[in-house]
Amino acid sequence: MNYYFIIVLIFTNTNGLEEHLLEQENDIRGTRLTVNDHIAMFADNPSKRFIIINKPCSSAPLKETSDYDRITNNENKLSISYVHNIITGAKPNKNNSIFAFIAQTNNTNCYLIVMWISLGGFEIKETKQIEIKGNVIANQIVLGIDSESKHLYVVHLSGTLYFNVNSKMFQVYGMNFWERQYFMRGEALAVTNDQRLYLLAYRERKDKNQTGNKQYRCLYTVDHSNVSMPISLEVIEWPVNFPSTYLNTHRELSTLSIDLNEYSNVLIIGIPLIDSVLIFSIEDRLKSPILIKNHTSIEKGVSFGKSVSFLDNKTYIVLAYAMSTSWSKSQIHFYSLDDMNTNQKPLLIFPNNQQLLPLPNILPTTYRIANFLSCNSDNLVLYLDPLHILFLPSSSPGYFSNIIEQYEVSDLPVVVYQPEPCMPGTHKQTKSFGPCTLCPMNTKNNGSSGITCEKCSSTNQSKCFLGSINEIDINEITNSDQAYSYPVSPESTQFEDLLLQNIFTLPITTKECFFISPVFWACSIIIICFLLFLIVKYILSRFKHKNGQRILKNIFIHVDLIGEGQYWLGGIISISLFILVIFACKFSISFVNLYPYEEISILKHCDNSLINAKFSSSLQLLSLQKHEQEKPIFTLLDQQNLNLNIQFISTGFTCDKLTIEQIRDHAYSISPDFNCYKNNSIIYISTNLPEHIITMKFDLIGPYFIAGIRLCLSAPSSSTQNKKYIAKEMKFCQFLSVSNQTITTDPTINIKIIKIINRTASMSVDSDDDDAIYSGLWLPTLTSTTLTDESLYLKKGHSYRYLSTKTTLIIYIRESEFFMKNTQEPIARSYEIIFNTILFSMLCLDLLGILFILFKSIIHPLLNDKQSLTN
Repeated sequence: MNYYFIIVLIFTNTNGLEEHLLEQENDIRGTRLTVNDHIAMFADNPSKRFIIINKPCSSAPLKETSDYDRITNNENKLSISYVHNIITGAKPNKNNSIFAFIAQTNNTNCYLIVMWISLGGFEIKETKQIEIKGNVIANQIVLGIDSESKHLYVVHLSGTLYFNVNSKMFQVYGMNFWERQYFMRGEALAVTNDQRLYLLAYRERKDKNQTGNKQYRCLYTVDHSNVSMPISLEVIEWPVNFPSTYLNTHRELSTLSIDLNEYSNVLIIGIPLIDSVLIFSIEDRLKSPILIKNHTSIEKGVSFGKSVSFLDNKTYIVLAYAMSTSWSKSQIHFYSLDDMNTNQKPLLIFPNNQQLLPLPNILPTTYRIANFLSCNSDNLVLYLDPLHILFLPSSSPGYFSNIIEQYEVSDLPVVVYQPEPCMPGTHKQTKSFGPCTLCPMNTKNNGSSGITCEKCSSTNQSKCFLGSINEIDINEITNSDQAYSYPVSPESTQFEDLLLQNIFTLPITTKECFFISPVFWACSIIIICFLLFLIVKYILSRFKHKNGQRILKNIFIHVDLIGEGQYWLGGIISISLFILVIFACKFSISFVNLYPYEEISILKHCDNSLINAKFSSSLQLLSLQKHEQEKPIFTLLDQQNLNLNIQFISTGFTCDKLTIEQIRDHAYSISPDFNCYKNNSIIYISTNLPEHIITMKFDLIGPYFIAGIRLCLSAPSSSTQNKKYIAKEMKFCQFLSVSNQTITTDPTINIKIIKIINRTASMSVDSDDDDAIYSGLWLPTLTSTTLTDESLYLKKGHSYRYLSTKTTLIIYIRESEFFMKNTQEPIARSYEIIFNTILFSMLCLDLLGILFILFKSIIHPLLNDKQSLTN
C-alpha cells in the first residue's frame, strides 16, 4: 500500500502567540517549510535550527535537527538570525536533494544558501552561499526552482540572480531582466525545466487617462533558455484598487500565488482579493500565457486563491477561508482541470467530517490554513494555526485517511494520518485524499468492503436508501393515524324517504343484494303463486284433481284484500303486499342499529352509505367559555401524557453519540429521561414529554448520515363518569424522507396538535344533553423545513455533504388555538322509526284499497262483459 501525504502547519489566535503570529505573517507565502518525496525541512527561527524529516511520505519517518551555524562554510562562517524563504525541487539532482533558502545575518545582510543533502540520510554534502547585494528587503525576496532541481532563481528589487545547480555557477541580472519598468514587489515565481520564468509582482505606472500613478498586478514571462540573452515577453496586468502602502501593511489583500504543470502546459494564478483563480495555457513558448479560464468563487470575501497548486496533471487545489463550518475557518478545495465552468464545484474538500484537523494543546476557537505547497503530484504542504506538521496520505480504494499518531520533533508537533476502512454505508473506488462517499440508492455496505456497495434485493418488503448500511423493513417506515373524518350527512335525512327508497328500489350492484331486495321477493311471490294456480287449474284438472284446485283457490280468496274474498287473483297481490310490509319491518329494525356511526362497521347492508346519523362540524376558539357538560373531556385531554418516539432510519449514528435537550426560553436543560437502542441501522428513541407545549433538541455527533426520520406520538386512553367522557388512545406516526437524498444536518419539525371533540347524542326521545357521550382525541399535523441540502449541493457541489460533524434535530410541539367539535345525531330515533313503519303498513293497505277501487270500476265490468258475450 502506497502512502501520500499532506503536511500541515497550525496556529491559534491567542494573545500568547501574538508575537509568533506576527512573525508568521511575514512567512504567509509558505517559505519556512518545504518538502519533496525524500526529505521535509522546516526552519525553526526561534530555535535557529532546521528540523529535517527523512522519508516524510512513509509510515515511519526519521527525524533530525541541524543548527543554523552548522549549515554555512567553516571558512566563511555566517551568523544566521532568520530564514525568510526555503524551497526544494520535486526531484533529486544526482542522488541529492537540493535545498535553498534566504538567510539574514545579524548585520542584516542577505545570502542565498544552497545545500546538497544525500538521499536516505541527513548528511549535508555541500553548501554554497552567495551574498545578495543591492537594495534588498529580506522578506520580499522571491525564490524559484524547477522540478528537476537544476535551475535556481532569486528575484528582488535590485535584480535577479540565476544559480546553475549542476555547474554551481551564478549570474546576476539587472531589473531589465523582466522589463524596462521596474516592479515594486515580487510575490511568487514559477520555473519550468526549460528555464521559462513566470513572476507575479506588483508595479506602479502612470495612468494614461488620469494624472498620478496606478497600481497593477502583473504576470511577467521571461524565456531564459539562453542564459546570455533572456527574452522578456508581453506583460499581463490587472489594475488594483488599493494604495501601494497596503503591500506591506495589508498582506492579506496583496498576497498572490502561482503554480504550473509542465505535462499539461497549464499555469494557475491565485488572486485572493477578488476570490479568483486564473488558468493560463503556456503551450506556445513564443507567446505570453493565454487565459483559458477565470475560476471565481461563488462565496465572496473568503480569500479564494490564497494558495494554489497542482495535485496531478488533471487536478488543481485552492485554499479558501471558508465560513461553512464552525470547526475550520479555512479549506482546501480540489478541482478538475477538465471542468471549464467558471463556477465549477469542488471534487472534494479538506478538512471534512471524516478527516478532521487535530486538536492542539491550546484549544482554538477556529482553525486557519495559512498556506500550502505542492512538491509533486502526491504531496502537499500546508500552514495552519497553531504550528503543527501534518502528514495526510492519499488512501487506497476502500480507505480514508484519519489521525493515528502524534509526536514531536524538537518541540515541533507532528501528526501522521493513516488509512482507515470506509465507514458502513460509504465506499471509495479510487485512490484519493478525500473521504469515502455514500453508497448509491438501492445498494448497501455493512462495512465488510469499502470499495464497492452491494446491490439490495428487489422485493417489496425492504428498501435501501442513499448511504444504506442494511436493508430496511418496509414496516419500519409506514405512516399510521387512528383519526378518521366523519362522512358527509346523507342527502335525505327523512326516515320515510329512506324507507320508501330502500323498499321500492331494485339494487343491481351485486347479485346478493338483488336477491334479497323487497321488490324482487314481492314480484317472485306473485309469479310463483300465479304459476302454481295455473298448474293446478289446467294441468291437474285433466287428471280430475278438482279438490286441489278448489283448495288453492279458496286460500287465495281468503287472503284477498282487494276483492274482499271474491277473487283468487286479489289474494296473490295481497300476499306480495304482505312481503313488502315484512321487509319494511326488517329494515326499520336494522336502521335502529345504524347508530352511532362508529359502531355500524359490524353490520352488513347493501347500501354502504346508509347510516342513521347526521353530522355537523365547527371550528371553535379554544379560549371560549365551555359548557359544563363539555369541560370534563377537555380536562381529560389536557391530562393525557404524550410519548415521543423517533426513529433515525439507515444511519451510522449510535446511542452514545446522542444528547437530548429541552429548550426553555433560550436556555437548555439536558433530558436524561429517554430510552435509546439501535437495531439494523435504525436508532429507536423514546421519551415522555413533560408538557404538551415543548421544544426538544436532538444532537447526534459524528460524520454519519440519516436517510429518513420516523416520528411517532402516542398517548394512552382514559375515561371518566362511567365512560361518558373518553379520551381516546393516540397513535400517530409519520415518515419523513427525500428520494435519493439524505436528511439535512439541521432539520426542524413543527408539530401542532389540535383537540378533536366528538359529541354523540342519545337515541332516546326524552333524553337531554346529560345522556350524550363525549370522546376526545389529539390530532397532530406535522410540517417541516427543507429536509435535504440538495440545493446547497447543486450550487456548491456534493463535497459539501461531507463537511458537517453534527446533525441537530429540533422538534417544536405546539397546541392549536382552535378545537374541532363534531356533533352526531340520529336521523330517526326509535319512536319515529316505529311510527313511520306503521304508516308504511297503512300505506300498503291504502294501495290495496286503490287497487280494489280500480278492480271494481274497471277490471270487474270488463270481466262481466266478456262472460256475457261468451254466453
